[in-house]
Amino acid sequence: MSACAINSKMDMTSYSLNDFRSELGCDRTSQCRTVLAGHGECGNYPKGAGEYFIYSTKIGSRNIRHLKKLAKKSLPNEKGYSSNLNEEELVVCTLLFKLTPPPLKCINNRCQISYE
Repeated sequence: MSACAINSKMDMTSYSLNDFRSELGCDRTSQCRTVLAGHGECGNYPKGAGEYFIYSTKIGSRNIRHLKKLAKKSLPNEKGYSSNLNEEELVVCTLLFKLTPPPLKCINNRCQISYE
């Protein structure tokens, strides 16, 4: 589906997390958002998330709920990463990742990371 054809009434509840990667259409920057997803590393250890997953609010609230549910399921649980990190490493990795979402812009009707 093209970025301009996103319809909030379209049912995306059968989508996988990766399917949402193509649904980034936007009319303005305020429609561009992120959610934490996946597994990543901090040093040699897994941390709380692997990426900020970009999405557009144009997909509609029902589809956003589904996307966030998938993203949450993709995260390692607390035991999954805290057992491999000492307390200081866990705090540093979590803070660095959770407090630094990428800057987003609606460029050419598509939500994108923009460091301008």
